[in-house]
Amino acid sequence: MNQELELCCCVMCADSPEGSPVHSPSDPHTAAPWATSPSPSTSCSSPVAPPSPVAPPPPDAPPPDPSPSGASSRFWRSCNAAGCTKNIFRGFYKEMSDVCDRIQAEQASQEDYDLALTVMRASGKLLELVGNQQEGESYKKQRELQEAAAAMEEAVSALRRDEEQLSQSHTHHSLL
Repeated sequence: MNQELELCCCVMCADSPEGSPVHSPSDPHTAAPWATSPSPSTSCSSPVAPPSPVAPPPPDAPPPDPSPSGASSRFWRSCNAAGCTKNIFRGFYKEMSDVCDRIQAEQASQEDYDLALTVMRASGKLLELVGNQQEGESYKKQRELQEAAAAMEEAVSALRRDEEQLSQSHTHHSLL
């Protein structure tokens, strides 16, 4: 079971000003999964019980449900009750946006690269996101090529019209 799912949302996070996420890495309410875990003495508004021991699945069994005890739903319900869910996500979005900015500016650390890839893999959406991006890029390039081809066809057509007009004008003048 992930340690962050064993956390509970404390009353403290309701004390943070609305709209301003708390950025302390030791704060369990906005700390990312890669941040330091809080001490066990953290006070909670609705504690999440540690998961009960589970025997390992047989080797050919499907992977276990990541939250068979419902710890994740209890965690988010306690965050909702404490009023800090939005701030947790805001903090997460800001952190990921900052990582994205550093990656795009080629100023990212190896930790930034690893974190971004790990988060996307963990989301289960990495292949879909990359595939959609490739499809979007392919579609965009195809559309640009079609527009360029249409422009070339128009240019060739215009040249032919001009050539015909010149030819007709030349034959008209030679007849006179």
